[in-house]
Amino acid sequence: MKDNYNDRGSDAVTAKKFMTFDQQIKFLRDEKKLLIPDEKYARKTLKQITYYSLFAGYKDIFKDPDTGLYKEGTSFNDIVGLYHFDEDLRSALLEYLFKIEDQIKTLVSYYFCEKFGPDQSEYLNSKNYMISSSSKVEIDKMIHIFSNLANKSTEYAAINHARTKHKNVPLWVLVNSMTFGNIYKFYSYLTPDVKGKVAAAYPGINEHELEQFLALLTKFRNVCAHRERLFTHQTNKTIPDMPVHKRLLIPFNEDDQYKYGKNDLYAVVISLYYLLPQDTFRDFKEKLSILFSKYLHTEKVYPETEFLDILGFPENWYEI
Repeated sequence: MKDNYNDRGSDAVTAKKFMTFDQQIKFLRDEKKLLIPDEKYARKTLKQITYYSLFAGYKDIFKDPDTGLYKEGTSFNDIVGLYHFDEDLRSALLEYLFKIEDQIKTLVSYYFCEKFGPDQSEYLNSKNYMISSSSKVEIDKMIHIFSNLANKSTEYAAINHARTKHKNVPLWVLVNSMTFGNIYKFYSYLTPDVKGKVAAAYPGINEHELEQFLALLTKFRNVCAHRERLFTHQTNKTIPDMPVHKRLLIPFNEDDQYKYGKNDLYAVVISLYYLLPQDTFRDFKEKLSILFSKYLHTEKVYPETEFLDILGFPENWYEI
């Protein structure tokens, strides 16, 4: 995340004392020099979106880092607009992450059961994974989660039916209750032959690259699911250097790493480029382009190139 856009929390005054909606508006207008073109609209919005959610997450891009005041011309509506842009961005991304999640669940359950069979004792057996001194604890934790789902959980109708009627919950039933993080871990501990078959469904990448893509997408999936700020999000997980980085002529930073597309939102776009069918990815890219155009083609206190940089997107991002 760029230094000037770190989430520093709400303005200090609001964290120290309770303020009415009218006092919040007065504070923003008089102390922070934020334009409030329509107080009735501002009051209505603050009743729908908490002050903290709105300003802790979305004010920084509009502020002068030296003075702490809003850039000249910044209005309350600008910050609300960015909030809704991020909301729409999360919705758009989730739609396609669901598609990847569905496919990876299908592939891992199919190829695991092809080798080990449908009995639940097989996915609850640590010997069926790539177990080592470093992975044993994590595999045991994963198996414990799966065991609770298969043997104790009562919130999933399909699992309840399989357990009651057949005394067995096959993996293809269990996977529907797994989180994206569960399925990423499951894939990462598969035996090489099974992992290879799963990765073979994705042209142009190998088993390790797929694992890195899934690790990154797990982080962004959680951001979307928990409605956290997405547009500037970066993770400690990175995707590998791929041919598309080179084709796009993405510049290097001072650490001799690609400036865009490693652990940011554009890395998610690159991951989807490799993991979605071509026509589905084109649909995603077009929705993203429309969303950007809708937001960027309005008067802002920052240029489009600056906003793309904050997103972690190269200027020629669409050429992917």
